Amino acid sequence: MGRRTTGWGFVLFTIVSILWIYSGLMKDAMPIAAMNAVLFLINGWGVWRYLIRKEQP
Repeated sequence: MGRRTTGWGFVLFTIVSILWIYSGLMKDAMPIAAMNAVLFLINGWGVWRYLIRKEQP
């Protein structure tokens, strides 16, 4: 599908991770918040790799 589509998929996953972190913190579900904090970092790396960083030759 291409770098741009993949990058926007990571943006979507990042937004969902933020929402799950918020939900986990509000309901005292720390395992959910912690797991999604890790996923947030992974998805942020995906956004950087596919949308921000220049393509490597």
